[in-house]
Amino acid sequence: MAEHHSTPSPVSRRKVLEYGAALGGAAAMSSLISVEALGAGTAKVNMQLGWLASNGILGEVVAKRMGYYKELGIDLNVTPGGPGVDGVASVAAGRAQVGHLSSSPSLMLARSAGIPVKAFAAGYQKHPFTYFSLKKNPIRTPKDMVGKTIATQPTAVILLRALLAKNGIAEDQVKIVKMGSDMAQLTTGRVAAVTGWMTNTNALKILGKDRVDMMLWDAGIQLYANVYYASDDMIA
Repeated sequence: MAEHHSTPSPVSRRKVLEYGAALGGAAAMSSLISVEALGAGTAKVNMQLGWLASNGILGEVVAKRMGYYKELGIDLNVTPGGPGVDGVASVAAGRAQVGHLSSSPSLMLARSAGIPVKAFAAGYQKHPFTYFSLKKNPIRTPKDMVGKTIATQPTAVILLRALLAKNGIAEDQVKIVKMGSDMAQLTTGRVAAVTGWMTNTNALKILGKDRVDMMLWDAGIQLYANVYYASDDMIA
């Protein structure tokens, strides 16, 4: 789907508020996104994902299927991300009008580096990212990680480093190894803990009733999840 680059037609403040209220009410499962050219027919809006499409955009999928966007003159296109895609750069450069990230740290890092992007909504006010261990070798507090091997996703290493720093634990006191979505490293005893989202109940079934949970939030790192963001110019 082609991106929309034409100059937006003037839209009154009242009309903008009307469209915003309609999006928030009619598409309750969807998030309000920046819209171009509402006064000149259909507005093509590209939403850049930080990763591959998943159930994290169920709201948008349902809203589009139900025709909520079409009713408001919005042609929403969702562009998947992936290992080689820098979604934040795409939004900052104007190739996408809005972006969607699973976690807020990469957006915070971009902002601190001077990239003009800003979050405007969050699907989760409390991040469900969690460290999972087993009762035979439980990790209930960050201090329990000392001397142990923790497996986490490459993009989540920064979260573990922040957790250790927050709790005064030197990084060399914990061995960090990489993982994907497979939690077999924990079930086979190769690591003391693996990471994932508490909401991913399907993936957690493999761990059974002996699972021990330590949420990142409860351990002192409190972040938003499923963050929606746009450039400063687009928000303005």
